[in-house]
Amino acid sequence: MSLLKKFIFSSSLLILLTSITTSALPLQAVVAHNIFYTHDENGWHPYIEMYWQINPNSILFDKKEGLWIGNIQTDITITKQHQTIVEEHYLLATKPQQDVNTLLNQRITDLKRFYITDTGTYQLTITLTDFIQKKDGYQYSKTFTIAPLNGSMFSDIQLVDTILPSQDVKNDFYRNGNLQIPLCANFYDDQRKTLRFYNEFYQPNGDLKLGTIKSYISKKENAEAIFNLIHSQTLQKHSINIIQHHFDLSVLSSGNYFLNIALFDSADNYQQKHKSLFFQVMNSAPIAFKTPIDTNKKTTDTTTKQQNSPTYLNLNKTYLSKYTPEQIRMILKMLNPIADPVERNNINDFLKRPDDMYARYFIYNFWLKRSKMQPEDAWMSYAEQVKKVNKLFGTSMIRGFESERGRVYLQYGEPSERIKVENEDGALPYEIWQYNTVNTQSNALFLFYRPGFLGSDYLLLHSTYLGEKAMKNWRRELYLLGKPRVNDSKADISFGNR
Repeated sequence: MSLLKKFIFSSSLLILLTSITTSALPLQAVVAHNIFYTHDENGWHPYIEMYWQINPNSILFDKKEGLWIGNIQTDITITKQHQTIVEEHYLLATKPQQDVNTLLNQRITDLKRFYITDTGTYQLTITLTDFIQKKDGYQYSKTFTIAPLNGSMFSDIQLVDTILPSQDVKNDFYRNGNLQIPLCANFYDDQRKTLRFYNEFYQPNGDLKLGTIKSYISKKENAEAIFNLIHSQTLQKHSINIIQHHFDLSVLSSGNYFLNIALFDSADNYQQKHKSLFFQVMNSAPIAFKTPIDTNKKTTDTTTKQQNSPTYLNLNKTYLSKYTPEQIRMILKMLNPIADPVERNNINDFLKRPDDMYARYFIYNFWLKRSKMQPEDAWMSYAEQVKKVNKLFGTSMIRGFESERGRVYLQYGEPSERIKVENEDGALPYEIWQYNTVNTQSNALFLFYRPGFLGSDYLLLHSTYLGEKAMKNWRRELYLLGKPRVNDSKADISFGNR
């Protein structure tokens, strides 16, 4: 099903430009999508719902008859195994405005829905291009899967920006008696401290269950609720149960969280189904949480002590403002070697879905977490290390910080000793790095080698450091050109059977 109406409404934005006739920014947008199901007398039908918000400061407006108007060329394709399933092209026109302030403070949002008849994996591509500039467009490309509805299951979780009672059933944003405007980004700051969400639980083929649906916020996916942020509702004997609620995020300090929705059995002790959604919070002044007196519920964290939180800043006035979107993407890649697993997942998501403004917030928080008093100095110091690593380990095929030696150097520092072995009989070229102390482990060794097919780049073959790659049969890979020189080679003397 294709719905073509456009809904544009006013809102405040963080970034304002001084000109509406020239734009220094490429087109900026935030895009999201969800999979839902509907049913009629012919059965159940999956559909994809996609929506996006465009920053009006990143498009050019044309003045006609005293009114400013912008147009965004919108191109949507859905393919399956290189076969085009959906293809649509149209111009999204902004609401004509006479006042410049109103023009640059409007919020441009669009929504589309398409039925998908077959199950399987699909590729969605949305390209948004300023009709006047005709360059520097924004592209959203994502793989999604339509699963068969053979049993009860949750839909995707949709974050909601605004919800208002409405009877306008012809409006694209109409849903269940409300005008429901989705939130395109999973980021909450001092300007937005309420998380609203929408979800559906399906019970097809008369597969009706008894139990409780719980919605809650946790620090890790599918972990226990924190700060008593939990909502329960009884599962109804309907083919579609609607889960719609909101949480006040004022008690959360800045960081990463998960919104979870789970079905528990009637005894409330066994989780049957589950769905989670990752989101980020930037809160300059979290409110101390107080445990309710009359509650028997246990939470994983009822302390009133909060983690250190960043001071809210206009990022246009920080050190990050001098970097272009392309440089921000490169900085994200540079952070990978020293990021923790959760941060690394966030970085990969930003690289797949380039949301420039939120990526800047992430980088700001990243360094604030490591140096509350001097985050910029911490970043500049690290940037110098990256430059050094690029000179040491960069090749024509790979940047130094993206190499395995570069990653180890940035993550653990300069080795106490570095032994290069270029011409050992029967062995491929290799290096031994020794660290006298890494964190709490002493005498940590790293063995890098250069397979012929990688040109001049070295790979990590084996390490004695806990958590790094450990290969017991490292000799078999290193001595491809001859028999291992047991107790004679520098590698064997250093590593032995470690």
